[in-house]
Amino acid sequence: MELIKVESSMINAVSYDAKTHILTVIFNSGKAYEYHEVMPETHQELMDSASKGSYMRS
Repeated sequence: MELIKVESSMINAVSYDAKTHILTVIFNSGKAYEYHEVMPETHQELMDSASKGSYMRS
């Protein structure tokens, strides 16, 4: 799992496994969450979003 640091007031890092479709998000609070059945397009939308925190909330 390769964590990619992101610029966000809410999120510290993101990882995505295209084979298992698992998105891992490490929040600035230190909590980590795994989201299952995430399509590659959704992961790309998150990474391309200007506000990753807003994208996660929606």
